Amino acid sequence: MRLNAENVLDDCKRAFELLENVNSDEQLFRIYWLTELALLSTVGEILYKIDCEENEKVKLIWSNRFKELKENKDEHKIFWSFIKEERNNIIHEYKVSYSEDGAHRVSVASNSVAFYVPESFFGDAGDNLKDELASYTLDSNIYRPMDCADAWGSIDCRDLIEKAIFWWENEIGTIKQKLGSV
Repeated sequence: MRLNAENVLDDCKRAFELLENVNSDEQLFRIYWLTELALLSTVGEILYKIDCEENEKVKLIWSNRFKELKENKDEHKIFWSFIKEERNNIIHEYKVSYSEDGAHRVSVASNSVAFYVPESFFGDAGDNLKDELASYTLDSNIYRPMDCADAWGSIDCRDLIEKAIFWWENEIGTIKQKLGSV
């Protein structure tokens, strides 16, 4: 049995490929971002409004699962703090949560891994550290951190989309496994 939500998830995967391949066109990136978030949100809507209505077993499984999701929001942060929250930002405020500031500084200490250092970090207090790091400016398409660093750290916005797709794959896989139709 193929769930209708899987068709939307397939479109999420294709939209992600398109987003990954945007060069320096900021508007096109934003349009693909908006499309991707709408699709990620739609997976759940189709699961609930179509798949659950068409199949009582799916309805029972998803109802129980959604109850668990509500009770354990911290364990499902990708759903509550990204898919739902970013969707609401887009629909109600037409606002995105990735940094639209353009190029970003990545700094490397000798023999270590690159890490993101916001430009604000290098104020007067950061000048000594700045001298010890090799800094590189990356094109905005190479690295686009989320603005809400408290929730996601310095993760690239596309990495969150990838996590959200994976999360939906797991949720749908669990439903299908419980249905016995994997």
